[in-house]
Amino acid sequence: MEFSASYRHFPGYVLVLDQQGQILDASQDWLNQLRYPPEQVLGRVWTERVAEFDRPQAEALLHRCGQGELVRSQPLCFITATGATLAVTVCANLQPQPAEVSFLLLLTAVDVPTADQVLQAFDDPFRRLVENIPQVFWVHDPVTHSTLYLSPAYETIWGRPCQEVYDNTLTFSESVHPEDRDRVRTALQAEWEESKPFNQEYRIIRPDGEIRWIRDRAFLSSNESQEIDRIFGLAADITEQKQAEELLNSLMIKTGAVAGQDFFPVLAQQLATALAVPYVVITEYRQGMLRTLAAWIDEHLHPNLSYPLEQTPCEIVMKEGYYYCPEHVSRQFPYAPFLAEWQSLAYMGVALQDNRGQSMGHLCILSRHPLPQPEYCEALLRLFAIRAVTELQRQRVEIALQQLNTGLEARVQQRTAQLEAVNRELESFSYSVSHDLRAPLRHIRGFIDMLSEHLQPTAADPTTAHYLNTIQNSAHKMDQLIEGLLALSRVGRRQLKRQPIELNGLVDSAIALLSPPNTAAANAVFSVAKLPVVEGDPSLLQQVFSNLIDNALKFSQHRQPARIEIGVLPDQTLYVRDNGVGFAMDQADRLFSPFQQLHSRGKFGGMGLGLAVVQRIIQRHGGEIWAESQPEQGTTFFFKLPETIAPE
Repeated sequence: MEFSASYRHFPGYVLVLDQQGQILDASQDWLNQLRYPPEQVLGRVWTERVAEFDRPQAEALLHRCGQGELVRSQPLCFITATGATLAVTVCANLQPQPAEVSFLLLLTAVDVPTADQVLQAFDDPFRRLVENIPQVFWVHDPVTHSTLYLSPAYETIWGRPCQEVYDNTLTFSESVHPEDRDRVRTALQAEWEESKPFNQEYRIIRPDGEIRWIRDRAFLSSNESQEIDRIFGLAADITEQKQAEELLNSLMIKTGAVAGQDFFPVLAQQLATALAVPYVVITEYRQGMLRTLAAWIDEHLHPNLSYPLEQTPCEIVMKEGYYYCPEHVSRQFPYAPFLAEWQSLAYMGVALQDNRGQSMGHLCILSRHPLPQPEYCEALLRLFAIRAVTELQRQRVEIALQQLNTGLEARVQQRTAQLEAVNRELESFSYSVSHDLRAPLRHIRGFIDMLSEHLQPTAADPTTAHYLNTIQNSAHKMDQLIEGLLALSRVGRRQLKRQPIELNGLVDSAIALLSPPNTAAANAVFSVAKLPVVEGDPSLLQQVFSNLIDNALKFSQHRQPARIEIGVLPDQTLYVRDNGVGFAMDQADRLFSPFQQLHSRGKFGGMGLGLAVVQRIIQRHGGEIWAESQPEQGTTFFFKLPETIAPE
């Protein structure tokens, strides 16, 4: 090319590009600086040698130049053949002649200060500080993308020489974990371009493959022209903190998943693993003795035992709330034989204190070697002591409730037995009294009948007839009352004869019996659903349906027509519903009591024993019965029986 001679030996750094950005020619000084042979530079797109982070700026530069703009002092970084970063400023111009040439770039190397020069800019106290702190103090040039200074801690934490980064800034980025690299680069760029705070946690990979966690913070510094020319940062190794957080999370998850008797053994095992100690003991204080809730000894759970508190380090823990003996604990407590037996050197314990500050027990660790991080061990023990107290209190409350429930159950059983005995005595008494009254009552009724026949021919006066009629009615009511008492007594005394029963058959029999032809009851409208099969006593359950249907007919006798529905709910609850007079629900507690009637006896009749008999039968079958009603809205009796088989 005719123009090559004029640029190849041009002093300084020169690049000649075509319209596509390919390098047509370059000065020898530039080729020497890049340390690439000409064949690896000429004919290639010029941005290949630009640092990746500056390629967007390089492409924008060429676009501006193509629009006729004269670009002056655009900072860019190139990567040399050795991997080093070369910072330059670029002046670019569009060239109309010759035809092949489109762009001419003049590059000027930027004078990057050395690390010593950067350090000399600080005063002596600050220099001594940054040279000796365990964190990495760093200085970065955002214009040239050069790392100007790294404190000696970099070589300790990163495991790499600082000079690597001075020679090639990309070395730092390459040391960042691949999963974190883009995030860190974006955050650092945003701090420079958008003044966003840089505060990142990321991982690095050391040359030996070890991964460490870094917390890195940075701030911007401006020159006299108010241009940002430096980024200062401080990077700390937080690997141990991260490991502690992961360990704590693991402990919380593993101990949080258990409760009850398994909690303390799991806690002891997990603490032993987390703190790398052979002994973890958790105790409960009872009657002057410490009883172990868990004792983890040399990777095994030891059977629980009790031991005296006196002259042991545990005694100090229980009194003071905390005790730490860094060494020779067995010598300081010679009367605690387990310390010498376990060859214990270090001891640390915290008390398990309730909300009143009373010690309920303690949590301690023992080691054959000095504890490497006593502050961390103490913090962890105090944290899990709170969790242990919560679990211990929960267990104590649970035990107290169990004891209370056991006592209550025993008292309930005792009271139930007493009530059953009283009921049996009452039933026996009722049966005896009722049975004994029947004979005298028969005599009264017989003699009244004979007296009526005797007085009939003499045309007794109306007063005498009224007296006789009153005596006869009273005797009849007394007979009904005695029959009711006997029926109620028989229900309680009779042994149940359980067998499968088709309830529809019982209902049909009750309806036929209670609504014979040519009676008012015969006009009632019955609706009977398909009912289930149950296990029960047929005679007693027949009486249940007879009494409930009779009750429904009685209290709906003034309805035209009376409607009675017998059905079953989805949960196998049976019901008998009528459209009768109903009752107020505040009277429902009297409904099943013997001799109690919610309506006028003269209007509806009865002795108030039918529903009491029904309830007694249902209860003897292990079921329950209740009613729902509103005045003039009818009544529904619901009852449930165990061992109900749904209809097919």
